Amino acid sequence: MATLSVSISHSRGYWGAAGSVLLAFSSALIAAQPATPQALTGTAAGVITDASGTPIPGAKVVALDFRSGIVNRVLTDERGNYTLDGLRPGAHKIRISAPSYVSRIFGTVQIEANSRLRVDAKLQKAQPGEDGDTILGGRVHPHQDLKNVPHSAVIESVSIATPPLMPFPSNGDLWFTTWADDDNLYGTWGDGRGATPEFRNDLRTDCGVLKYSGAPPNLTPQVLLRDAPTQTNPPADNKPSSLLFLGKRLYGAFHAPLGDAWIGYLAYSDDYGKRWTREGFYFPDEAKPANASPWTRDQGSPFRCMMMINMGRAYSLNRDGFVYALAIGTETNWKGDVYLARVRKQDLLKYAAWQYYTGLANGQPAWSQAQKDAVPVPNLFATDQGSAIYHPGVKRYLFLTLSHLFEAPAPWGPWTLAGDFPYDKPEWQRGYQPGIISKGLGSNSFWFTISSQNRTPYLTYSFHIGQMVMHPASQAKNTR
Repeated sequence: MATLSVSISHSRGYWGAAGSVLLAFSSALIAAQPATPQALTGTAAGVITDASGTPIPGAKVVALDFRSGIVNRVLTDERGNYTLDGLRPGAHKIRISAPSYVSRIFGTVQIEANSRLRVDAKLQKAQPGEDGDTILGGRVHPHQDLKNVPHSAVIESVSIATPPLMPFPSNGDLWFTTWADDDNLYGTWGDGRGATPEFRNDLRTDCGVLKYSGAPPNLTPQVLLRDAPTQTNPPADNKPSSLLFLGKRLYGAFHAPLGDAWIGYLAYSDDYGKRWTREGFYFPDEAKPANASPWTRDQGSPFRCMMMINMGRAYSLNRDGFVYALAIGTETNWKGDVYLARVRKQDLLKYAAWQYYTGLANGQPAWSQAQKDAVPVPNLFATDQGSAIYHPGVKRYLFLTLSHLFEAPAPWGPWTLAGDFPYDKPEWQRGYQPGIISKGLGSNSFWFTISSQNRTPYLTYSFHIGQMVMHPASQAKNTR
């Protein structure tokens, strides 16, 4: 039997460790025994253990075929072994989970016909408060982690005025939006089929782009593009961080791959989301292009997930000529610190023009051209991606995470805690990576999107929209 041994990185997919997950895997691509011409499938196999190397029986291994949407599942045996046969050639995503352990995803795994791919994984025990069987639902830190964050003097509390609304069938998460000059919303989704009628389409995608007509919550979606910002070969496992419409151009901040991203980068579309051009993206084994993104894992960058702050329709509420973005380093399971960057509007795609917040000097924000000089923004905290806008009704910048709403009079602060994400109603629990919608704002309210992981009675893995109300502080308390 002929044997060919290569690194799994031949596909240039990524498997960076996310948060506290300890991952070890070995791979070898071994040519199978001569097969009949009818054998047009491949196999993935391996062993799943805990961090000490003890086999985990009954672990679930799921392989998703990117192109067809077909899912294959198997459980590990008493020795932690599994075999997934009959996989179609091409890119797959492999997800490994077990009760009481933190799940792990291999973002892009290339299956070849008549070949066997070995993928071993070590999973770490879930910590208290972690949902071990959730792909993206990062740990919700206890509220006492924010005990030293001052409460807002402008917003007394927040509540959700609606049940989770689902105006159309959908499948996916990461439903971030921006408000364009044509009065439509443009948005993203990740890891799913998208919105109707694509809900009935078997083709899943890592990252898609939509247009929404109408006003929240009555939105009508139209899918514009799958595998945005571009279809890459090999696949890059793109994920959206935020969108911003400025001038006549739609901008996006993206990262790749899922979880502990190798790179965060920018892209743009000049035809309202149908075609995209990436700026500064490159794979780890490639030479850096001109204008290369500096937001990479090997730089320890906390700017890989850029949450650009939307300011009204087509960014019309901005007054100082800068685009601002709050940032974290990983999509999920981030350590908590939130950073701030800015760039002049006309230089948004020039990485060297970005400035990074380094603190206050004589009461004014200080900036550096070097991201290594950046410091966390005081009083902000996030474990997962969130979203940010300027709200003209309350005259405050808002930052919404899966567990809290923060407010500030300026992007650099001072940030205070406006309220906890309401957990009193079970139908709103277990959501993650909410997206504030900049269109349809009330004087003291806003609409937001959110998704979850199909855990009854919690939110499902689809588009949900709700309205958050900010209750003003009393006149005596509001001294600002």
